[in-house]
Amino acid sequence: MKKKGIIAVIIIAVCVVFAVVKLSANKKVIEKGKEVVDRSHIPVAVNVESVKMLELSGAIIRPSIVEPNEKATIAPSMSGKLESLSIQLGSKVGKDQTIGKIDTKTLNVQLKNLQLTADKLKTDLDRNKELFEGKALSETQYLDSKYAYESRLLELEQLKQQISDSYIKSPVAGTIIDKKYVAGEFVGAGSPVATVVDVDVLKIYVYVNQSEVRFIKMNQEALISASVFPDKLFKGKVTYIAPSADNNYNYKIEVQVRVKENPDLKAGTYVNVKFEMNRKEDVLQVPKKALVEGVKNAYVYVQNGDRAERRTIRVGRENGEYIEVVEGLKENEKVVIDGQINIVDKSLIQAKESK
Repeated sequence: MKKKGIIAVIIIAVCVVFAVVKLSANKKVIEKGKEVVDRSHIPVAVNVESVKMLELSGAIIRPSIVEPNEKATIAPSMSGKLESLSIQLGSKVGKDQTIGKIDTKTLNVQLKNLQLTADKLKTDLDRNKELFEGKALSETQYLDSKYAYESRLLELEQLKQQISDSYIKSPVAGTIIDKKYVAGEFVGAGSPVATVVDVDVLKIYVYVNQSEVRFIKMNQEALISASVFPDKLFKGKVTYIAPSADNNYNYKIEVQVRVKENPDLKAGTYVNVKFEMNRKEDVLQVPKKALVEGVKNAYVYVQNGDRAERRTIRVGRENGEYIEVVEGLKENEKVVIDGQINIVDKSLIQAKESK
């Protein structure tokens, strides 16, 4: 019996030793897999393109979407049942034109009753004034009747204002593009019953960078093209230039277009806005895709032998797929245009020149 027990203990001990050895071997394999492989000696394949002098025309072109001059909601100032609403989709309305009315039958009855009370108090006041002036009435009684009459006058003014507020008016001149209620429905104060847009004048907003804004002037003509009208050019006028740049160093430009002169153009159309500068010049340019983080903090990777050199640059005007380089690069230097995500400053690279 003792012999069997000894054998069992030996078997268990062997199993434990085997498990420990196995786990230790597995741990070494796992740790080896976690080791960072030094790939600094392996070049990263990238595409490069030479910095070159290219013609930059005097035109600045920006995409945008046409917007209405003004857009507003029409809402009543008071709650109640809609007595009338005299608009339909496409209706033309003028500024402050009445387009509907809230039912005020109850208020009108209150107004008549209050007017009768005010008339009686006026009669009492006139009589009390005569008595007061004849020393037949105390000053307190006279002032009480005067206060009662003037209080009713104030209540009358408030009620008349409420009735006046029952008329629903359009805040701007334009065309009705949305209608949410019909006569007979209950509407809350401030709830939009319709939407009106002014489409007699259209607006287009574009953004230009700090090297381009100096070429754009107030009242300057802008040419507008749209793919839906391939054979037409529309004309607009610069009506606003932002006095300061946004966080991306761009300046907002507003262009107004008169529909009377450009009847085919409508709000919501995708367009290109062109500002002519009437001059052309050769300037240093690189592909936009060479910029690692865009124009705000512009930098590129320059090929320096078999290494990539991070270079901060200053950019200017855009030219299609290219952008002007104002500072930081020289002609014929090669910049990385593909593969930047895989490299850092001083990375070993295998450069292939783009054709």
